[in-house]
Amino acid sequence: MNIAVVLSSMGGPADEASVESYLVELMTDPMLMKLIWQEQTGPFIARRAAARSRAKHRQIGFGHGSRWSWAQAEGLAARLQRELPEHRFFPQLLCRYGEPKAEALCRWLREERIEHVFLVSMDPQFSCCTTGSALSALWQSWRAHPELSQVSWTLLTRWGDAPEVAQAWAARVDAAIDALEPAHRQDAVLVYSAHALPLAQLEKGDGYAHEVHATIAAIHSALRHPLPMHVAFQSARRGRWQRPSLQDVLLALCAQRPRALVLVPVSFGCEHSETLYDLDIEARSWLQGMVPRPNGLSQRASALLRALPGVRARGLSSDQSSGVEAASPWVRVSAPNDDAAHLDALARLLLTRFRAGSRAELQLAEPCHACTEALCTAYREGWGKTQEVHHE
Repeated sequence: MNIAVVLSSMGGPADEASVESYLVELMTDPMLMKLIWQEQTGPFIARRAAARSRAKHRQIGFGHGSRWSWAQAEGLAARLQRELPEHRFFPQLLCRYGEPKAEALCRWLREERIEHVFLVSMDPQFSCCTTGSALSALWQSWRAHPELSQVSWTLLTRWGDAPEVAQAWAARVDAAIDALEPAHRQDAVLVYSAHALPLAQLEKGDGYAHEVHATIAAIHSALRHPLPMHVAFQSARRGRWQRPSLQDVLLALCAQRPRALVLVPVSFGCEHSETLYDLDIEARSWLQGMVPRPNGLSQRASALLRALPGVRARGLSSDQSSGVEAASPWVRVSAPNDDAAHLDALARLLLTRFRAGSRAELQLAEPCHACTEALCTAYREGWGKTQEVHHE
């Protein structure tokens, strides 16, 4: 049997020329965000944001997300091939925005005569406006290809708190703590960071916040180093979003007293602009006095940071055997990327589900209690009726 191993993500711009079109797709997706006169205001906002996004990517480069997604798809395909040698495995990507989109994936499935698909979300926690939006687009494209009606699916769309995944994550966090000098390690504090969502989305019943906290609890309980911890949310926009913000938490901790910070991004399956720029560059600038700070913190935080020379954010490369760089008062734990223990854990989750004949999580078929989004209801009912469900 020909089996595809598809890593699904939100995608990203491939180069400077594609930045604006990528942002237009993002800003006009009604499942991701709601805007007044969205078909008009979305492109307008995208055009205004394009210059800043290009400047970001000039500093970090393009294609990080797709490169790591490919590495994960190939790594999973190789592991599954070893376990199931009677089948042939083909790695592939699916992007909600950018390429390849759902329609391109469906054409590829037909051309390669794929009979079964292992679909893995790059988002460890499920949200209707991220993974849900991708599944909705895929459902619509798949239905438009009746020749693919016999293709069966194994969906892995929420995996952040799975014990084996948490163990792999904890090993990277422990390695980061080990990299601190002993004097810093004794007084270090963990800051778990996740992408923020609008409160209106959570109030409809989106389970993202619960899954983020479940992921953090699973990782924290698996650590060798029992450090105190805080939870923060990054990339919040204006209005009512999940709090506390990452900026508020980092500056408040530094204002209390100088101490080592271990930053753990838990809502990203690989490195991309949210980690490489928002954490390694922007968050660093907050602590170095390069951008405005919340009222009441700037002078004290600046004074304390001057008393602690060498505070710096480090982007940690998984190319290094330890997963971390040299000891620093601030260490940022790497995203899973191509970490072997992480890929082993995902492969085992897929194999367990496949061998049990189950296709998706039970929760996938259940809409949020206050959802009024027709697209969301359609894909949930569709996947729920088409697939056997995995009873957790």
